[in-house]
Amino acid sequence: MCENDYFLEEFKESYEHYRHLEKLRSGHITFFFTLVAGFFGFLGFLLKNGSPVSDWTIFVGGLTIVFLQILDTIIYASIRRIGDARAQHAKTLQYLREKLSNDHTIVNGWKAFEGNAQISVQIGAEITLHLFAILFFLAVATGVFFALNRCNLLCWQGCTVLSLSLTIFLAHIGIWLWLRYHK
Repeated sequence: MCENDYFLEEFKESYEHYRHLEKLRSGHITFFFTLVAGFFGFLGFLLKNGSPVSDWTIFVGGLTIVFLQILDTIIYASIRRIGDARAQHAKTLQYLREKLSNDHTIVNGWKAFEGNAQISVQIGAEITLHLFAILFFLAVATGVFFALNRCNLLCWQGCTVLSLSLTIFLAHIGIWLWLRYHK
């Protein structure tokens, strides 16, 4: 086996891992947005009748948003780690591409990465998940204060949902800071 064969096999393997990580990221984002769309579709179905919303419906809706917050934070951490792994594979691919650059027929047809377009997809996914974390927290806070103003929602229900939401929101910020600055 010559040296170029070894580099070519390494290149192919790294390229397959790179594409697999892209598919994982897309799958995570698709799963998350499917759940969010399903939740808001169900919420719209409940609210379309115009009938008054019960306190338990508000409580369960708040807990569902808290669940979506947890999922948002977990998927963010996963997406961030996938981005880090993709960056390492991109470096490997670039190194191997330079090693194989003498023989243009070996690398012809392989596109290791698309540069800024892929970076913007990663950053866009992360920013979108951050925005959803903020929106979920604001939705819970608004819902709880709206329900408490009606004086029907039990205080412990509102405080439970709001404190859970705040805790998860702060955990999301903590995970973001840890993944961003801890190397």
